[in-house]
Amino acid sequence: PSGEWLSCSEDRSLCVWDGASGVCVQAIPHPKELWACGAMANGDIVCGCGDGSAYVWTREHERAASAELASAFKASVASVGLGAQQVEGITGGFDASSLSGEDALSVPGTREGQHKMVKDEKGTPVLYQWSTASGAWDKVGEIVGSDGADGASLGKKMFRGKEYDYLFDIDIDGRSLKLPFNRGDEPWTAAHGFIMDNLENGVHMGMLDQIAQHIVANTPGYTPPPIGNADPYTSTGAYRPATAPTGVAGGGAGNVDPFTSSGAYRPPTGAPPT
Repeated sequence: PSGEWLSCSEDRSLCVWDGASGVCVQAIPHPKELWACGAMANGDIVCGCGDGSAYVWTREHERAASAELASAFKASVASVGLGAQQVEGITGGFDASSLSGEDALSVPGTREGQHKMVKDEKGTPVLYQWSTASGAWDKVGEIVGSDGADGASLGKKMFRGKEYDYLFDIDIDGRSLKLPFNRGDEPWTAAHGFIMDNLENGVHMGMLDQIAQHIVANTPGYTPPPIGNADPYTSTGAYRPATAPTGVAGGGAGNVDPFTSSGAYRPPTGAPPT
């Protein structure tokens, strides 16, 4: 209704754009990737998040969430680990020790959604995002893989002629081997393929779980795929014969023994010998 544009993406941000200038006027980070967004009739904004929640945003104070709920939401956003290559301006590994401390957050940002990396009192690299509305830096999450050795390179990367969302560096006895990975891939399947491709490099199936867990730990916003019919014989999705219709011998018993059950064939009484 305001004439503004909306966008959302897998970087977890909901962005509001000025319809005339094309400038981002607000960027709202979320706990996980966003799959859809839209404007409601009353001017509020709704978006669907990868954590299974739908979040509604409003500019009307009477519809705003309580301070406690807003604080809990910010904490859930800040708890997410981010791959180093997901951060604006990073094209390779970086040295976290060279980052400024949290006192650098006293300098205001220059635009909505601007990113700034600082290190906290423990030396952990943390990503913040500038909010024009609040006039403050909001914590987006801790940066993982900051040493350039264990993290994922996020952003389309070429490997053997194909594009991938991530390109992991896996250290095997001092050798760095590349493991490509796309969003939506199954980590254990990717780890298995990596092992089969690198058997001659000393990689073996005993490393499968360790490599898969490494992918999960260093993939921002990873959501395990839903479990399907795990056991075709005992699970809830197992095959079960339909109940026989009323009037059919043996009805209600399912597939029973044709020789001993009540539905077994029996010749008519008094039948002549053969």
